[in-house]
Amino acid sequence: MIKLSIVIPTYNMGDYLERSLNYLSAQNNDFHDLFEVVVVDDGSSDDTGNVADKYAGNFQNFSYNFKPRDNTSCRAAARNLGISKCTGDHIMFMDSGVIVTPDFVQKQIAFCDAYPNDVLIHHVIGLFASPQHEAMGLLEQAGPSTLQQAIAELQKFPIWCDEREEIYELVNNDLTLLPAPWALSWTCALAAPRQKILQIEGFDESFIGWGGEDIDFGFRLHEAGCTFRTVGNSITTVHWPHAPLEPGAKPQTPKFHKKHQKLETGILSLLDGYHANHFMLRLESLVIKGMRTPVPVEIQNAIQNIQNDGNTHLIMGSSDVSMLLQLPKTSHIMLHRKSDTLNVQQLLSEVAVQHSLCIATQYGDSHFNSLILFDVVGYMPPALRDIILEEALRISERVFVVCCSEQKRAEKSRLEGVETSLFLGWRYWTNDELKDSFQKHGGFPEAVSRADNAVLYEIQKSA
Repeated sequence: MIKLSIVIPTYNMGDYLERSLNYLSAQNNDFHDLFEVVVVDDGSSDDTGNVADKYAGNFQNFSYNFKPRDNTSCRAAARNLGISKCTGDHIMFMDSGVIVTPDFVQKQIAFCDAYPNDVLIHHVIGLFASPQHEAMGLLEQAGPSTLQQAIAELQKFPIWCDEREEIYELVNNDLTLLPAPWALSWTCALAAPRQKILQIEGFDESFIGWGGEDIDFGFRLHEAGCTFRTVGNSITTVHWPHAPLEPGAKPQTPKFHKKHQKLETGILSLLDGYHANHFMLRLESLVIKGMRTPVPVEIQNAIQNIQNDGNTHLIMGSSDVSMLLQLPKTSHIMLHRKSDTLNVQQLLSEVAVQHSLCIATQYGDSHFNSLILFDVVGYMPPALRDIILEEALRISERVFVVCCSEQKRAEKSRLEGVETSLFLGWRYWTNDELKDSFQKHGGFPEAVSRADNAVLYEIQKSA
């Protein structure tokens, strides 16, 4: 019975594939009948096929699959071919050049037995190290039996460490505490239940080129109900350093966000997985607390008057249901706290409620007659505030901002300790600072409406 299938897609990386197969063939003997190796050659012109033939006899279960190269060739398609050849309960994806200790399969199968429905994100060292790094000698002199000692020495060099370690330590390896654990799912070394992979239909082959297909894969596994886990250093893989295969290539996270249109995917289009999770943790736990105060009646009345013109009106950043019930012409709501989104969706089922920060939305130019942006902009770092405002001005004919009074904002800052934020630029901003930001996008006229604790402004579009 095959418990684990290891899929290795490769393209003109024969020497790196040989390293992977050499270390995999040295697995503890008692487990050779429990795993299979599936190599997918994505149209290589080097000696990849000969390498596969050389090592095929070292495994009880091994297949080599050649996929002719064409203009649709990509990592996603190669992995999907590998998936179709797998018979194991779990599938692990491994890049050419990833090497493992002799107890790797044993530990991986033990994890799969303990967590049969979960995704395992492996600890990977060496992914960002240079092949010219001074410590390469440690790796070159190692073999399967001494790899663990080499790993201990290599981890003394920061460039060799897995850059995700900081976020792992933040949550004590409990990825269920992260809002977007899938953002850490690099398929250079990742395992998931085969049935879940088949359920989501594998990788999206529209991701041609480097980056994006693995994050999209992880996101859809998460949406399908998979729990993501890591076991830290107890299961470590080494990514043998090599020169960039596609120098200058950028991850396709904007394409990924365009596909899914979620708050998390929007944040990931701006930040890497580590900082995106940090950001979303902060957003969920602190930012919205300052939005809990009731909106003054004067401001509500002004918004009602604005919404009398037209039929499509978006409110962003307020989960005050009592106020929203007084604004029956609201057609869309965007909220940045997931629990608030679910609550408002249940209470206002006739309104389109999204978990979103208004980043690269799917809406066309001037789709909305009005967009009311609540005081969330008073919390955001300037760069993100600019992105939100630019998109708001694009998708709506008129854009209004509800700002707390500076006294109220200062009180919240003291009460909630936001001034000690880990994020550069994440604090409560004064109205003068906000005014400077808004003026980048047009004008910041006199207030449309004022109340004791809030002001409603309209941002004029640039000519």
